[in-house]
Amino acid sequence: MAKTNFPDLSNIREHYETLHNLQHEQLIAVRSELIRKLQKHLKISQEKLSDKTKSLLEKDDTLRHYQSHITQLNDKINQLTDE
Repeated sequence: MAKTNFPDLSNIREHYETLHNLQHEQLIAVRSELIRKLQKHLKISQEKLSDKTKSLLEKDDTLRHYQSHITQLNDKINQLTDE
């Protein structure tokens, strides 16, 4: 039987499978890193949103206080002008 210069097909297949598996592992690692970064970004965004919400609620409370005070002052002015 004549010996050919072609590489053994099983070696090529094994080499291809090894490369495919490495590629798949790298893809999993990249996806995992992307998920980690997105989760970190989401956490930071949620914290910023929470801080802004707290700030808005405080401003709303302050506005309500001022509105109440203005109403009281207007009532007092009306009482004084009625007298």
